[in-house]
Amino acid sequence: PGTWTPPPPSAQPPKRRRTAVIAAAAVALVVAVAVGLGITLVANGSDGEPEARDDDSSSTGSPSTDPTSDPTSDPTSDPTTEPTTETTTPTTPPTPDPPSDPKPVPFYPDVPAATGIRVALGPASLRAPDGWRTIDPGIVDQGVGARDYDDLEGYYSSVFVRRSNPGFELDSIPLLKIAAQSSVEALDENDGSITLESSQLLPTAWLDGQQAVRIRALYYSPGDKLYFSEETWFAQRGKFLYRITFQHSRADSLEERRAQIDPMIVSFRWS
Repeated sequence: PGTWTPPPPSAQPPKRRRTAVIAAAAVALVVAVAVGLGITLVANGSDGEPEARDDDSSSTGSPSTDPTSDPTSDPTSDPTTEPTTETTTPTTPPTPDPPSDPKPVPFYPDVPAATGIRVALGPASLRAPDGWRTIDPGIVDQGVGARDYDDLEGYYSSVFVRRSNPGFELDSIPLLKIAAQSSVEALDENDGSITLESSQLLPTAWLDGQQAVRIRALYYSPGDKLYFSEETWFAQRGKFLYRITFQHSRADSLEERRAQIDPMIVSFRWS
């Protein structure tokens, strides 16, 4: 479970450090639910946006030709009679109709990419906003991160890049949605210092040309009497499930959060 680590004492308002990961139990839940029940999570988009359409059906395939030939020889008892052969006419199945619900065209926020320090984990990397600094090693479980240590209102604004091997390919949008919901619930269940207030799936978006599932969650810390928001992006790349989490104090407005998140998303690259 995630833990809270306070910064060194100072004259500034107190801040708290915390991390969160998808627990092993949550990963097991993802696999069990996906395989056993085949549940597809559905939710409305936020901020007035319609939910992005997901299509996990196969694309239009090429018509296949399956000629069947059944030659038979039936010589008569008369050795001078030539054998006869019967051949059936090849049949071609009709071409399937194109999918009625195509995947959304890649779209990215119309903002310049962030140009601060580079945060990289395996093939995944992004740039943090100018002025942010790398989080000390060991603070972010299963990953790396950066944060604004000059942000003294509530909690530090932060970004975490994590990955784990679930042992199961979450290669569809419905499966990634299950993983997203499970991770949010797992953090609430495994960290007794916080409570989950609400969560909401956001419209499916893109990370450097690859579809990703997004979820936003609001947590409350009774000990600090403060709220914080996390927006996490989920994408499967090879055998790893990648999670990019943007953490902010609720004191930051949604517009202020987007002003930091969107440039980082535009800067994101798979190598």
